[in-house]
Amino acid sequence: MNKPISSFPEKSTPVISQASTQTKRKWAWLDIITDGLSYSVALLSIGTFVGFIINAESRATIEYGFAPSTVMMLAGLIIFFIALLEGSQIAIINVADKDLSADAERFPFAYQIQQLTRNETDIGHYLIGRQLLVVALVTVFSLLTSFPNVAQLTPELRIPAMIDLIVFKFGLINAMILLWVGQLIPQLLASKSPQRILNARSMKYMVLLCLGISRLKIAKPSSMVADWIERKRG
Repeated sequence: MNKPISSFPEKSTPVISQASTQTKRKWAWLDIITDGLSYSVALLSIGTFVGFIINAESRATIEYGFAPSTVMMLAGLIIFFIALLEGSQIAIINVADKDLSADAERFPFAYQIQQLTRNETDIGHYLIGRQLLVVALVTVFSLLTSFPNVAQLTPELRIPAMIDLIVFKFGLINAMILLWVGQLIPQLLASKSPQRILNARSMKYMVLLCLGISRLKIAKPSSMVADWIERKRG
């Protein structure tokens, strides 16, 4: 007598599950190594970044005379502002097709922000202002927190000229810190809980600032080109 067809999936499922488990175990050591390297690089980068600023090796101190404490404060403020910009971008797009009126009392600022960016035109204005602010803040952050004299400070390390140029003079190390703390963390939080991220007075003020900057029409040439391309595509 033939077995019922429904029995076949039940027999194959444990085999697939066992194979998947074996694959995960096989590559578990690689996950441990890569995770360890990731954490080590992050901790080393943050420690180096803070240490050089405290020891007055930042460009802001060497060339502009800022005290190390002032540089740390400015760096923290810039990271905070960029976090608002990055988190608001993901959150506004995520709630664009949702109605937050039912939760207006629980998330008043999130609801107010949605009213400010209630259609594609308003969201476009916000995105223009946001991008201009991000570019300006990242540029200032790179100028203030790069380290032009690391090779001379640590001659015993014999840092290759190319690494010194890219990592310290051009500011790859501070770019990575800005990426980790000021961009990825707020973006990941906003993707999971957009209403909570938007529900802050500081977030509302940042959105209003972005909309205000967009009204200056600094990005008008870009808008014209984008509209032209859209018309050509039909």
